[in-house]
Amino acid sequence: MVTILEFVSQLIVSTFRLIGLFITDVLLSGTDVISIAFRAVSMLAGGAMVVGASLALLYLAVGALIREFGVNLASPGRTRARRD
Repeated sequence: MVTILEFVSQLIVSTFRLIGLFITDVLLSGTDVISIAFRAVSMLAGGAMVVGASLALLYLAVGALIREFGVNLASPGRTRARRD
């Protein structure tokens, strides 16, 4: 089992490793400008998709955890039933 400290430290190290990879392999590759721009845009778009998916999963996990403690929050887009 991985501890929380190991997870956070690996996340930080991987983030810096990815930034270094982006700088050395994409920006300083020495090829033409169009291929550098295409690789940079595709790498940034992929990173944005991963971050977006991670945030969506985090939102669902936090919502499930809150609901597990008995707090009943209204879901977005869902209206309460009217009792006349």
